[in-house]
Amino acid sequence: MRNFITSITLILLLISCDNAGKKTEENVKQESKVSSTTKKEESIKDDKTYLCKINGEDWYYDRSSTMITKRNRNKDSLNYRLLFIKEKDAQSGKKTLSLIIDANSLKLSSLSFKAEIKNNEGKPIYASYLYTKTSENEAVTEDFNFVVKDNIISGSGSATGKIVGNKFTLMEDKIDPEKYLLAKVTDFQMKDIKIEDPQAQLKELFNK
Repeated sequence: MRNFITSITLILLLISCDNAGKKTEENVKQESKVSSTTKKEESIKDDKTYLCKINGEDWYYDRSSTMITKRNRNKDSLNYRLLFIKEKDAQSGKKTLSLIIDANSLKLSSLSFKAEIKNNEGKPIYASYLYTKTSENEAVTEDFNFVVKDNIISGSGSATGKIVGNKFTLMEDKIDPEKYLLAKVTDFQMKDIKIEDPQAQLKELFNK
């Protein structure tokens, strides 16, 4: 009888050890999977440049472009138009964020961007938002500072944009216009963006 009990005890110990080993292997696999996913996300971000937060979420871009445009025929009425492009990825299509800056006062004239929201069915979608200095909504504000030196522009700040579209078109797209009326760009950090060949751009503008 004693031998039987001893045998049962040994069998239970072996089963327990085997299960513990399997759990350890599973834990290692899960940790490895999490680690590889984290490394993949980090490597993706390493290829991009941080620009700002949109509604609290970090926003990175792949490339940028700059243009000099004119507000009217006056030679002194010029704008810097900057476009930041986030290429397509597995989760979403190509996204852009653009700014128009008064070249004389270095004040922000407009800012357009897309923010991820949820429609009435709970499905994530991207809606367009716009800040303009002529907005009649008091909540649509900005606090930006820009510096231009040797055709290099840098800037920082924050702004609030209003959703693009009227109430009826938004409702057709199943978007609650009151819930998602505003979106915020914060912690904006634009560093050393080159204004490409400004003299050539100006020559082309005023020879038209």
